[in-house]
Amino acid sequence: MARRHQSLAVAAVLLAAPAVAQPADNPVAMATGAHLKAMCSRQDDRASRIVCLSWLNGASQGNGWFVPKVPAQTPAFCPPSRAFDLAAYRGVILAWLADRPADLASPAIEVYSKALAARWPCKRR
Repeated sequence: MARRHQSLAVAAVLLAAPAVAQPADNPVAMATGAHLKAMCSRQDDRASRIVCLSWLNGASQGNGWFVPKVPAQTPAFCPPSRAFDLAAYRGVILAWLADRPADLASPAIEVYSKALAARWPCKRR
């Protein structure tokens, strides 16, 4: 009987807990340009800095490993070195967003790709 009451108590707590935030209202999800700006602009907050640089690292790891289905949305970029500089990427992206506030509503990966492709376009052979 006590075990049943424990189960009911746990269920009540779970039901009363707030729902998990959706990407639209959770900057840590890094779903939009606004999320990139929110996380990558807070250099005085260690957690935000880690989230930003971790996301940029993950996105950067995929550069050059795939051909974009829609190059206009996620264009390729060719940085000067394969030893990428996440702090430089961060600065390029924040400058891009400052110049293009409409991109705050765009998917984060598109903002990332467009900003870096504008800074380091791939040269055609």
